[in-house]
Formats: sequence, structure tokens, C-alpha cells
Amino acid sequence: MRAHAAAFLADIEGRPDSAEAGVAHRVQGITHWFAGEFRLARDHLERALARFQPGRDDDLAYRFGMDPGVPAMAYLGFTLWVLGEIDRATSLIECARERVANLTHANTLALGTMHAAFFELMRGDCSRARTDAFELARIVHEHDLRLFRAFGAFFEGWLTADGGALADGLEGMRRGAENLREQSAPLFDGLIKILLSEAEARLRTLTKR
Repeated sequence: MRAHAAAFLADIEGRPDSAEAGVAHRVQGITHWFAGEFRLARDHLERALARFQPGRDDDLAYRFGMDPGVPAMAYLGFTLWVLGEIDRATSLIECARERVANLTHANTLALGTMHAAFFELMRGDCSRARTDAFELARIVHEHDLRLFRAFGAFFEGWLTADGGALADGLEGMRRGAENLREQSAPLFDGLIKILLSEAEARLRTLTKR
């Protein structure tokens, strides 16, 4: 990740205000976020968001696989949450939601909705997480997106468990988590394990009664 991110940044040195520069800074920022280097992540993600121009940059969704604005907002929101900037983090996730609502690019719809769902679960708002999880399930059933199908299976399992059918829900959650491991996609792996552990503990408590 570091090598690719550094190469991308080197490629845009002569065009520091270009749309591609924003994508390069986002890639570098996500790399730092993934490594737990949150202050460095914030610096690059702020630069990515500052360079994002709706309209001008819309075609980048088809060149790079996702709208450039939505992941910049989402990952900056997750980064700022860790750094204690709670209000702005929440605001950025809402901005990402608003951006997604005006797009039709399937991969971006799934990505933005999945990140919003994890953000709500991270901050303990299960009601909003349910809304996002239902929407993600709808998107992945409508579009053939293998990665997000795995996240969708996990969230559908979580919804089932949250509704009281713990055993069936856990099966779905485990299936989604295993599918992500098979794809070498450890994104939000820690949070997924926490949610699995919570559901398993609830089932164990229930079966002991």
C-alpha cells in the first residue's frame, strides 16, 4: 500500500491542484489510516477533500472505481473520530450520505452506504445503522458487486441477529466475514470481530437460560 500510494503522489507532483492529485492524497491518507497513523491520515485526507470539485471530478468514479468525494469524506470522518473531533466526523459522514443520494454509480453507492453503517455501529447508533444496512442490502441485491456482497451478507446477518434470531444471524455474519477473508479484504476487521463477539456472547447467554 505504501509503495503504490507514494508512486501515485510522485506522479501528480507537477499537478498539485488537479483532480488526480485529490485521489492520490486520498490513497495516501487511507494508507496512513489503515496503519493507525491518524494525524498523517488527516493531513492527506484534508488535502483530498480540499481538491474535490463536484461536477469537474464526477467522471473520476469511472476512472478510479469510485466517486472521489465520498471516500474522502468517509475516511476523514473515521480519522477525525479517533482524534476526538466528534462533531466534524459526524458531519462528514452526513455529507457523504448527501453526496451518495445524488449519485447513480453503483460501486460508490455501496461504498458510501457501507461506511455509513460501520460509522453508526462504531458510535453505537443501532437505529441509523439498521437503515444503512437495509439500504446496503438493497444495493448489493440490485448490483453484482462481489466485495460489497460480502459486506451485505455480514450486515444482513447482523440485522437478523439484531431482530432476535441470533443463531441464524450469526451464521450470516460469519459467512460475510469469511467471504471478506477469502478476498483478502480486512477492512473494518476489528469492528467486524467485535460485532461477532457481541452476537456470540448474546447467543451464549440466551442458551444458558
